[in-house]
Amino acid sequence: MRVLQAMLVVGFGAWLVGALYSPPAWGGQSGVAALVNGAPITGDAFSVEASRLRRAQAREKGGDPAAEGLLKKQALENLIVRELLHQEALRRGIRVSKEEVQREVDRLRGAVAGGATLEKALDRVGLDAAGLEGQVEQGMTIQKLLVLQFGPRDAVSDEEIAQYYRDHLEAYRVPERVRLSHLLIKFQPQDAEAREKALDTVKDLQDRVTRGEDFATLARQYSGCYSARNGGDLGYFEPGQLSPQIEQGTRELAVGGVSGVVEDRYGFHLIKVTERQPSAPAPLGAVRERVRQKLAGERGGRELAPRLAPYLKKLREQAKVEILLEE
Repeated sequence: MRVLQAMLVVGFGAWLVGALYSPPAWGGQSGVAALVNGAPITGDAFSVEASRLRRAQAREKGGDPAAEGLLKKQALENLIVRELLHQEALRRGIRVSKEEVQREVDRLRGAVAGGATLEKALDRVGLDAAGLEGQVEQGMTIQKLLVLQFGPRDAVSDEEIAQYYRDHLEAYRVPERVRLSHLLIKFQPQDAEAREKALDTVKDLQDRVTRGEDFATLARQYSGCYSARNGGDLGYFEPGQLSPQIEQGTRELAVGGVSGVVEDRYGFHLIKVTERQPSAPAPLGAVRERVRQKLAGERGGRELAPRLAPYLKKLREQAKVEILLEE
């Protein structure tokens, strides 16, 4: 119950961001894990929630294989109670508009760290855009129900946010980042003649760059990547986000330096380092909402927990819940 209460009072956005950074769902559960008043909880949803709890458990306790059964029960119970709360909210006429859902999706997009896209993060947990909107709608509807049932939480002041941020700077440190441009010459791997021709082309371009021709201009003219229209600019990357070949080819490059020919599954690359940003705490403005949610969640948890447990117990007793997941 403690884990569930934390999930509910911290807010669905924070819960989802945590789920997005969980390991890929283990086992790929199929079918239906449970029915709540006839509404299904899918095996995939169960797998994602169990994976999220497993990650949290490993972070707190270093992992405990003996607790696997309890973890699965907690994951399923979390989803059952979320469904009960959502159904209760809808029964009471509580709704969330499409505009509210879209605003939250946009906020989550900005919360995805490290230059990754929300779509890539969703793919890790088996969600598409429609599935995300459904999850967001459910979470926001539940939050409205809790506010209506238990009253609004006190706002967290700007002073509290700033003080917490100052006291926990290292928790908001972002890793070093490198900004890259590249020039890509593609070829079909199974075509040896095409590969040799592509290699000749990229070596010629490498010579032209060495002689002082503008890298961005050459990328616009010759690169086979979508980034060509931007002069080859790929944006920022953190350690581990690049392919091993590109990571190795750019590791020792100074700003303004251009790599040798790098080959990977996409073709031949010339890569230019255009900027390096050292590791540093993220500015307060970039993490203000994360800090606010954390402090509001902690405050809300202290106030809500004693009242939430009996409310959830009553909803569960009035519901028809069928557990279909095999032990």
